[in-house]
Amino acid sequence: MAYCLTYYQDLMHGVSCTEPVVHKSGVKACDWLLKNAKDAFSMPIQNQKKIKITKDNQVSIGYAFRGFVGRQMTPEEIEDYHNNNDSTEGLFWWKPTGLLVSKERAEELEKNAEDEEVEG
Repeated sequence: MAYCLTYYQDLMHGVSCTEPVVHKSGVKACDWLLKNAKDAFSMPIQNQKKIKITKDNQVSIGYAFRGFVGRQMTPEEIEDYHNNNDSTEGLFWWKPTGLLVSKERAEELEKNAEDEEVEG
């Protein structure tokens, strides 16, 4: 089963990702994206039939610097999601990679990044 993550992204105020929703398939994620994008933007969505989330492809629907994004979740994100009682509440966006992770994993990633800076 391919878990997919959809969220709203706003680049006007720095990289800001909100409203994360986990879906158990790419088809369900694309349906959610289309519905919410149609509600949020008063413009027609082009190439609706070509919208597909794959292992190597994410989908973005938006206007200018705002929009909805859908992509497959990483194994780490799935693990943190399950460890968080299948909820996105309390998970954090780790901005350098755009991953939705637990506080512990975010701290670990931050420490690893700091260690790499010291070595470099």
